Formats: sequence, structure tokens, C-alpha cells
Amino acid sequence: MLRRFLSVLLLLPLFCSLTVLSVAQAGAVQPSLAGAAKENYTVDTEPGFYKSPAYRNMLTMDRIEYDWLYKINMDFIKNGLAAYYKSGDKDYMRRALVSKGYKFHIAPTIDERWEVDGRPVWQPARLASMATHVYSDLFCDYQQEYKGDIYEYWLLEMGVNGREYGYRYCEFIITKAPAREALRSMIYQSTKFVREYKVDDAFTIVYPQTKFEATMLGQGLIRCPGCCDGISR
Repeated sequence: MLRRFLSVLLLLPLFCSLTVLSVAQAGAVQPSLAGAAKENYTVDTEPGFYKSPAYRNMLTMDRIEYDWLYKINMDFIKNGLAAYYKSGDKDYMRRALVSKGYKFHIAPTIDERWEVDGRPVWQPARLASMATHVYSDLFCDYQQEYKGDIYEYWLLEMGVNGREYGYRYCEFIITKAPAREALRSMIYQSTKFVREYKVDDAFTIVYPQTKFEATMLGQGLIRCPGCCDGISR
């Protein structure tokens, strides 16, 4: 009996070390959904929806689709429009969507020009995408060259359809690139809308009033809770 007791005492440290190791390995193999998603992001800041209880309470599949659709939109901002200006490739985002089983729910427009009441209208890009229950609407509403750099103003709206719970998220992004066909870097990225962004004393990005009426009001972004407080219509 004494010999058996001593054997157990000798094996106990080994058992404990193996248990700790197996738990650590399990944690490495099965990271949390948010942690796994963040490893794949190349955006400059963490998306604001990670902090939302509504996002955390979504069904797991909806969160996975939300993460991927957000990532695809960020990739288009950084790389997709540049690919169009390099080669005329309008299918950059469609390929990314199809690879995940997603689709456009409105025909995408890139570098589209038309007239409204005799006034020229230009939309650098709009891409409205749809997963199973998650949708996104991405607008590039402003593009201007200054001192050889290209500045753009992007708006992203995301939400959930066909579920008992609803969730809506908006993000406003200003980018800078050394050329139209170059990688975009984000110089402003927030869930708060701003009409103006001062680059320096000589140049301020001013969100166009016509696009404010068409996008912010027409698409209902002005009603997104928390992102447009105090903005006059």
C-alpha cells in the first residue's frame, strides 16, 4: 500500500504538467472567433463592432459571415480599386465574394459617371454585398488629388437581415495613396461621421453635399444609431 501511494505521488507532477500542456494546446488550436478574425485583418484599427454586445450575441455563423464580409470590404478599399485603375479589373471583389459563397445584391458600380438634372455625377465605387443573413453596402463618395497623393472618402454600412435580432454598423474611412493604382492607407477610420477632415492648412477634405443627400440621407446612414449624433440634415 505504501509503495502504491509513493508511486502516485511521483506520477502526480507529470500528470499535472501534461494537463496544463494539453489545455494550452487546445487553446492554440481553437482560438476565439474574435481572436482568429483579428489575425486576418490588415486594417489600421480594430473594427468597432467587436465591442458591441449585439455583435457578440449573434449566432456563430452570422458572426463568421460578418467578419469575412467586413474583411472583404476592407481588402477592396486597400487593393480592389487600385486593381481597377491598374488593369480595368472590375471583378476583384466578386471573386472574393464567390470564393466564400457570397454575392452582390445590387449590381456593383466602379468609376461610373452619369447626369442628374444636367449635373455630372461620379461614383468612384459602390459595392453592395450579401451573405446568408449579413449584408454590406460600401461607397466611395469622394476622390481628390492633392500634392500628388489621392484622397478618398469611403462609407461602409453593415447589418443583419432575416433574424429576430437586428444589428447595424457604420464605418467612415478616409484613405490616402501615392497614385490611383496604388495601395490605400487609412488616415481616418471611425464609427463617427465627419463632414470635413483637415489634411493641412491648405487642403481640407469636404464630404460633398450632393453625396450627403444621396448616401447619408437617401440610404439611411444618417439614422445609424451612435454614428451621426448632432449632424444637421
